[in-house]
Amino acid sequence: MSDAELMEPWLSECRSPNTRYEYELRMRTFLEWYKKPLATFLKSSPAEMRHVALVFQNEALAGWKPTSRLNCVIYHGHTVPNLKPNTIIAILTALGSFCAANDKTLRLRGKRLRIQIDLDSHSFTNVDLTRIFEVGTIQEKALVASLCSLGWEISSVLTLDMDFIRNHLDRAKENGLKFVYFLDQRPKTGVRRLGVLNPLALEWLGEWLKEWHGQWIVQKGKKVWKNACFKFTTKEGVNDMLKRLARQGHVHTVGRVHLHSIRAWVISALSHAGMNEWQIKYIVGKSIPVSDATYLRTLQQEIEEKYPAAYEGYLNIYSRSVEDKTRLGDLQRRLADVEEYLRKQKADTAPALGIHEHQG
Repeated sequence: MSDAELMEPWLSECRSPNTRYEYELRMRTFLEWYKKPLATFLKSSPAEMRHVALVFQNEALAGWKPTSRLNCVIYHGHTVPNLKPNTIIAILTALGSFCAANDKTLRLRGKRLRIQIDLDSHSFTNVDLTRIFEVGTIQEKALVASLCSLGWEISSVLTLDMDFIRNHLDRAKENGLKFVYFLDQRPKTGVRRLGVLNPLALEWLGEWLKEWHGQWIVQKGKKVWKNACFKFTTKEGVNDMLKRLARQGHVHTVGRVHLHSIRAWVISALSHAGMNEWQIKYIVGKSIPVSDATYLRTLQQEIEEKYPAAYEGYLNIYSRSVEDKTRLGDLQRRLADVEEYLRKQKADTAPALGIHEHQG
């Protein structure tokens, strides 16, 4: 039986397509290193399985400096991808889940790496996100605005339903609403959350849907982002888009550009705006202990009262005033360049014409 056939029953039990994709990718990485059929690993004794998994962990850690274009190193005869500790943990978690699905136990207790806090990702500022937003296409503007409005994980943003969003946009237009609030449930954890679409997200989602309607036949059940002219339909694709926009927008980054930094920016902005812990968790979909949740009956009302001011003060990455200031700045710089050019021209031609400046 092939590796794909062995993994298929296990992967089919995953709750979401994104989880299946991630698990399969992690297993493929392990198998690239293992260089043997997956059936061979399953036939091993628990002690042998433990040994192989820990050797993979240790060799992956030893292979940090890439020596090829594939970001791999050769270590003890194995090809080891350039992996970070948290990635190794994720791979071993997938491997353990696969083993459990096949009535095998992968015992790594006491030997597994500890999860590391992310200290090497760039922390976005409002100016960074403004520059990223400005250089994007209509589709990219709509996606960046949605990420900055919702503060959700990218998998949930990418699966927003076309009809659902269109209905909310129509309702907002008919009733003159600047903000849209709707209940949602995070697929990964089942946690209830309050989705918020702010004026910037509403404006550019509307622009994107106009372009969508103009070019493609809209079918029932379509997702907002998934059509033939939008390539960024996976987490990796969106992350690559974000990196490109950061380069094009001349964002001076410190560390790697990563999608989860936008989620962190939303949480930070909400906190600076005066939202309390429970209100922030309810917006972005972090779990609230049941013992506390029973006392939070008015969360949505509190958020709706506070959010408009929070948006204007901390969450608005682009406005007409920003656009006007940018244009004014460009005009002022051009005027200064023209004045400097004329001054130099005057200085160069004056001696040739016998013109001398006299004092007094």
